[in-house]
Amino acid sequence: LAASRQLAEKAVAEALKQPDATQQLFTVFSGGQSAPSAEWLRAAQELIAKVGNGEYSVQVELRSSLELRGALGAFAAQGENGTPVIYLNADWLQMGPDTATIARVLAEEIGHSFDAVLNHNDTPGDEGDAFATQLFGGNPTDSQRLADSDQAMLTIDGTPVSVEEASLGPAGGPRQSG
Repeated sequence: LAASRQLAEKAVAEALKQPDATQQLFTVFSGGQSAPSAEWLRAAQELIAKVGNGEYSVQVELRSSLELRGALGAFAAQGENGTPVIYLNADWLQMGPDTATIARVLAEEIGHSFDAVLNHNDTPGDEGDAFATQLFGGNPTDSQRLADSDQAMLTIDGTPVSVEEASLGPAGGPRQSG
């Protein structure tokens, strides 16, 4: 898990070092806006700075497949303790997926966390999947899941938690763009 997290965080950091990082973020995390507002631009610059300084992180918790309703991962802006958290499916991890696959799921959930930082409203579709697609060499606008809802309600330690999830694709790995 540590190697996968390192790979995901490195891919995110490298992407945010690019000169067009703000525009790339807006392509995926527009929050339904046609152009970035001054508030969105400020939030994006702060996010880029925090990632660049190593100050941005989201807690990662391992949870059962039953708790995650089969999702590989999920992001909650307000987890069971009221703080942002990424949940990973411990049962799936026990099956031994490769480092890159786990990293992609983590990147998707980091993307969901970015959307929560940048926007008051969730960007339509599965922006986390589009972000992970972008990070690992694809075109985010080609993501087949841009029209999909990734919203779910889970029960974590007896507390209802609203999440955005990453689930299995048709080949048994994370949903991928075509």
